[in-house]
Amino acid sequence: MDSTILRLRDSLAKQRNLYVPWTFGVVPITPTTSTLFYKSQDGTTSSISLSSTTTAQAEDLATVCKPATFGRNGEDVLDLTYRKAGKLDAGDFAWNFNPNSEVASGLFPWNSLKQGINFELYKLNVYGKDSFFKAHQDTPRGSNMFGSLVVILPFEHKGGKLLLRHRGREHAFDGYATLQEASVPSAAYIAFYSDIEHEVSSVESGNRVTITYNMYFSKAKEPPLFQAPIGSPLEHPFKAALRSFLENEGNIKAHPHLGFGLEHAYPFKTAITNPADMHLKGSDAVLVHILNDLDVEFSFYLLYILPDYKPEYSSLRLLSKKLLEGPEILDCENELSSDDRFDRMAVEEGSFLVSVAESPSRPRWGDWPKLYIESERFKTLPVTWVVLPNNEQLDNSPAMAYGNEPYVQDFYHQLCIVVTIR
Repeated sequence: MDSTILRLRDSLAKQRNLYVPWTFGVVPITPTTSTLFYKSQDGTTSSISLSSTTTAQAEDLATVCKPATFGRNGEDVLDLTYRKAGKLDAGDFAWNFNPNSEVASGLFPWNSLKQGINFELYKLNVYGKDSFFKAHQDTPRGSNMFGSLVVILPFEHKGGKLLLRHRGREHAFDGYATLQEASVPSAAYIAFYSDIEHEVSSVESGNRVTITYNMYFSKAKEPPLFQAPIGSPLEHPFKAALRSFLENEGNIKAHPHLGFGLEHAYPFKTAITNPADMHLKGSDAVLVHILNDLDVEFSFYLLYILPDYKPEYSSLRLLSKKLLEGPEILDCENELSSDDRFDRMAVEEGSFLVSVAESPSRPRWGDWPKLYIESERFKTLPVTWVVLPNNEQLDNSPAMAYGNEPYVQDFYHQLCIVVTIR
């Protein structure tokens, strides 16, 4: 691969490797936040002092909870083999805790958060002995919802770790163990992006009590103050590398289109319309922030594979701004189920056939895909991939199988960015 592209890739990859899509810590219990109120079975209001919780209080709280359901294929499901827990909806309890943006600021490296955050009180959950919740994503409730904040209250329990997974990374967050290290009565918290797969491991003893908030971007609020990590450079290395790349006309002629597979999935309905409405996360937000700073033209695309071809058999892909309609269009191996649908989309304005090989040239097409690339019906684009999309970054989620709620309005989709240098 061209050394200039390798420099771009390395300057971006090194920072991506430092970035973790979850952040956690503790918040002290203050006189203001020391009392949890909830409706008792007889309709009266009961309360718990969070400065000195007991097992009996947790068990009483568990008795007023309803069984927790979850979303599966667009339906609200009670299935104790997949989720076993109790819940109180937001109207059935009250806690005078107001999260601030700083608890989530670690999700936005390099000062990439340019707006504030709204926290919406969502649910209280009680996970008693042998309770759990298998792997799922949090259901998106609009394009500006980006994550979840889970607060673990100081009730004694063992087990019930929150296990998070994303792009080969894993983290096991033990909220109660974190609380044992606090010097004053506290609650533990973890904030993470809602497209992150996560699960709650089985509780071995006690009661794991959590309060969850949905996090939304808010243009009406100020972003949190950004604090650069000690020893970090003043300018992002990728920004410096891309500026140098753009100053060389030879680079531009050799690589007029640069591609980037994005790290996160994003919710929308039918098509990518206004790029300004894309609420980007983590390293994706950093990338777009740099492209805007350098006044570089770019577009968002979905990435599809040819019908009847497994990803390892062909490097040919389709870039499109539209979703293929209907949940039946992709099979379990991430392939398009109809040649006709693929062909119709491929000839639409703004759709392109591209290679995801290391080189933008045409080797590795194979015999059958060659018919596509040599056909005059289809437009092609010589994309050089700075961040090579892997098979996970094919759009393979027209319907979300498991979530914490049934389908509301949007589904998660994988995206990439193509930069056009003029």
